[in-house]
Amino acid sequence: MNLTVLIPTFNREKGLKNLLENLYSQGHIGEYKIVISDNHSDYDVRKMIDDNFDKSFSEIITVNKWNFNVGMSSNISISYLLVDTRWCWCISDDDKVLDGSIDTVLSDIKKFDNENITAVKYSLLNKVQHENRYINSFDDFLNYYSVKSRRGELYYLSMLYNMDNIRPYLGLLTEHSYTYISFLIPLLKGLLDGKRFFVSSRPCIEYSERADDNWSAKRYVNVMLGVRTFADIDFNISAKWQRKLLKVISQNLPLIRITGKITQQKTFFRRRLLWKNSYFMYKRNANVFMRLLCYILFVTNFDLYGLCRKIYYRHINKKAGVRI
Repeated sequence: MNLTVLIPTFNREKGLKNLLENLYSQGHIGEYKIVISDNHSDYDVRKMIDDNFDKSFSEIITVNKWNFNVGMSSNISISYLLVDTRWCWCISDDDKVLDGSIDTVLSDIKKFDNENITAVKYSLLNKVQHENRYINSFDDFLNYYSVKSRRGELYYLSMLYNMDNIRPYLGLLTEHSYTYISFLIPLLKGLLDGKRFFVSSRPCIEYSERADDNWSAKRYVNVMLGVRTFADIDFNISAKWQRKLLKVISQNLPLIRITGKITQQKTFFRRRLLWKNSYFMYKRNANVFMRLLCYILFVTNFDLYGLCRKIYYRHINKKAGVRI
């Protein structure tokens, strides 16, 4: 057995059950194992599996439930330490695995098993379509992902890792889990060490828009703060590459959305702190206009949330005939 399907999860019973059903329906039982990293969910994941799947499938699934909620990004990062096979396919618990995906992954393992690559990164159905190609260097990575049509694609898992080649970087991956995208570290460090990775035109996952609160104001702000700290990692690269890297990984966080989320924070101090962090993130990689806008927002601590609330209630009171 050469493959582990790794699934970080938290309180998504229906989504996880659907995902496991997708995997079960594709056969190859016994040719891979499943490891679930449960971030202390409110329900019994093991019982859900045993109640809904036959023994042959249930036996290949290991559930590791942490004793407390370790946080979303930490749950993803430390879950790689649970893998003991040469290859690991990491997927989210709320994405749909496409028919034939296990065939694709097993085929790619045979194809790339003797190559010096760190990972195979798959396309996302309904989101990003790659052309088959190797990413051979750090500069190649920056140029490839600078294209606007690939904006934000780096945030999604759907990667098949060669664990032998990324093992030297697992310490950095867990150490910098607070960045929310620490799973990119093996790709980047591997490129600097002369390894490469492959982007595949074949999609294995159908991207699903999240209907829960994962991208609520709180979560979105946390991701922004994490992405900003990605610059803390010592890749030992030039200042030019550092600026370009931060621009590439932050292009899924447009200022207009950041502005909307920060202004939903209700305390003056919290907004001020977040404006400061967003200003320092965008001033390194945005154009002059954007940097100026960030600076104005940072200095003035503009309260769009409060302003919109005042306008709304003024409108409601006016309709009700209440004098303001």
